[in-house]
Amino acid sequence: MKKTILLLLLSIIAMFCQAQEEHMKFAGIPLNGTINQFQTKLQTKGFVINSKINSMLPVGTRSFKGTFIGKKATVSVYYDTNTQIVYGAKAYFTDMTEEKVKEEFNNVKGMLSLKYVGHEITDGTKNQYPTLTINTNKGTIFVYIMKDELTINYPYIHSLHIEYHDFLNGLKHRSNVMDDL
Repeated sequence: MKKTILLLLLSIIAMFCQAQEEHMKFAGIPLNGTINQFQTKLQTKGFVINSKINSMLPVGTRSFKGTFIGKKATVSVYYDTNTQIVYGAKAYFTDMTEEKVKEEFNNVKGMLSLKYVGHEITDGTKNQYPTLTINTNKGTIFVYIMKDELTINYPYIHSLHIEYHDFLNGLKHRSNVMDDL
């Protein structure tokens, strides 16, 4: 009887540990592994390197173009410069009017609210635009609107951002950054 209880307890602990090792997913791909591994998985899904933007980005960020939630998007992937491990990714949609970006925000909010029912979902505002934060045991999703004040492409100066951060790899990245201090 004691062996059965011990075996059951160890099985539960093993399942819990395995659950803790799960990672947030972006476009169905876990935010884990090296940037090159992640890039290969993105390319398998039809994303292509955005060399024009990559030349302007700092080390630790890589840009792609592709389709995300059925729309043309630019994707930024964030990785630790020491370990090359991916910890976050963001898809964003540009060149929208204020009316269109708010409509798209509400569409994304509705989809995410259905997918992450039961998780901590927080509405907010930033710069007079709505924001959404979803906290899960795997990580956090941020949805927000940005307005480009420098563009001459008026009124198409708004963009919608959907940003994913993995909890475990984000902690490792922050720890590596803190080592520099």
